[in-house]
Amino acid sequence: MVLPTNNKKLKFFAKEFLLIALIALVGICFAVHMDVAKAYADDVQDAALQAEAASTDDAVIQEPATEDPAPTVGETPAEDPTDPGTGEQGGEPTDPTDPGTDPTDPGTDPTDPDNPPVVEPDEPTPDDPVEPVEVKNGWYKEDGGKYYYKDDERVANAWVKEGDVKYRTDKDGKMIKKAWVKVGDYRYYLKKDGKLATSQWVKCEKGYKRVNSKGRMYKSRWLKVGKYRYYFKSSGYRAVNQFAKGPKGYRYLDSRGRAISKKWITYKKNLYYIKSNGYRAANQWMRDKGGLRWMDSKGRSVKKKYVKINGSIYYFSSKGYKVTSKWIKTKKGKRYLGSDGKAYRNLWKFMDGRWMYFQKDGYLYTKPFVYVSIANQRLYYYNKAKVVFSTSIVTGRLYPKSHASPRGTFHVNKKKRNVHLRGREDDGITEYDSFVYYWMPFYGNIYGLHDATWRSYFGGTIYEYDGSHGCINMPLSVARRLYETIKVGTMVRIQ
Repeated sequence: MVLPTNNKKLKFFAKEFLLIALIALVGICFAVHMDVAKAYADDVQDAALQAEAASTDDAVIQEPATEDPAPTVGETPAEDPTDPGTGEQGGEPTDPTDPGTDPTDPGTDPTDPDNPPVVEPDEPTPDDPVEPVEVKNGWYKEDGGKYYYKDDERVANAWVKEGDVKYRTDKDGKMIKKAWVKVGDYRYYLKKDGKLATSQWVKCEKGYKRVNSKGRMYKSRWLKVGKYRYYFKSSGYRAVNQFAKGPKGYRYLDSRGRAISKKWITYKKNLYYIKSNGYRAANQWMRDKGGLRWMDSKGRSVKKKYVKINGSIYYFSSKGYKVTSKWIKTKKGKRYLGSDGKAYRNLWKFMDGRWMYFQKDGYLYTKPFVYVSIANQRLYYYNKAKVVFSTSIVTGRLYPKSHASPRGTFHVNKKKRNVHLRGREDDGITEYDSFVYYWMPFYGNIYGLHDATWRSYFGGTIYEYDGSHGCINMPLSVARRLYETIKVGTMVRIQ
């Protein structure tokens, strides 16, 4: 008998049922045996009584005919129970002690409800062995998928290793295919055949991801594959057409995600240079066929912009190249870039036939100022970096040096009319008193710009032997014009 089962419990109940059936069978056999023994004893007793009666009465007792459960056509009547002979048809001996020949034995009539037939159970024979109960272990195709069993039970949410290959089951024990799965802190990819992907690229909807030798997805890190370097974002996708930060700066990943080197690239309308070490150039000069460029702190080639580099100011054209020997005008003013590209700063420069002053920020000084050239014995009045008027002058004597005019940049500190200038001559005894109509001091109240009506000539080399005590002498008409034009605070440059 084969009892199919699908789990351990069914197997257990099958064994219990067979044991109970066997015990019941033994009980039935024992009961039948007791009934047969009792019937046999009763037959023996009846036969003895009949023999005794026959011997005393000398009468023959005829056994009433009984119905044979399995009658045979042509059968002869039964012999005398005392006859030890055999039947005519070659049947079995009719032993009077055989309970089966007892005419009083009711037999096993199948129609008799009080005496049902004994049915023997089917016993297995060597030609009909008992089939073993199947216990599921391994993969089985069920419900449109593959499920993994161990000891007849599905294994869910687990890794299944077969040799060097790993598989993964879901919550129902079904093999996962063509899907990413998160286990603990890591993500893994199961291929279309269910095998765990290892050390390979995985193509996804938005690009490529990569898994290591354990199948774990790379993220937020750099990785060298072959001779190329790649960067994997926090999402696991490899970065393409963008910058990614490395330990020494930024690298650029091309359309295949490879970090490039020794190349110029355009990214978001800006030009960058990637050096031989793979990092973008930043805060440094780079040269190409068109000239020199400056790469700012973010690696961008600067264009249409002033940049201060190592204390000097440079300007870069719309194409990003350093500009040299040229004026650059902006809303704040004008700057001049020398042959080396550096803007003139804090500098007096004679250009285009006139003196110019470039301030500390490099912009041309355009406010009014007075420029005094000792070598040329000339005074120039400038406004908006252009000469308004000029005149010949006499500056301080060269000797003694105490009478020389001071050199440098000063500012008019006041304006005054009709002033007596008093002092001592070189002998230290003789005093002088010089009257001036226009007094414009620029060095305390000692040195200033003023008229000198006592002089008939100005300019030339007069200052070398008949110069002033350090003041700037000029004709009365020019002194008047200057006095009427100049303001307190006006810059005075003596050079």
